[in-house]
Amino acid sequence: MMKNLQLKYTYAYPRPAVTVDCVIFGFDKGDLKILLTKRGIGPYIGRWAFPGGFIR
Repeated sequence: MMKNLQLKYTYAYPRPAVTVDCVIFGFDKGDLKILLTKRGIGPYIGRWAFPGGFIR
């Protein structure tokens, strides 16, 4: 049987960190528009960013 089973990872976390970021384009009267949001959490609170984030 398996005693003292230790998982060996090649990175610092047991699961990889996965993010999804969306770039949404649109046109308004011939002008190209890109959807941005203001960050509500750190780092870079209040800065403009593409919508998205980490998948839990």
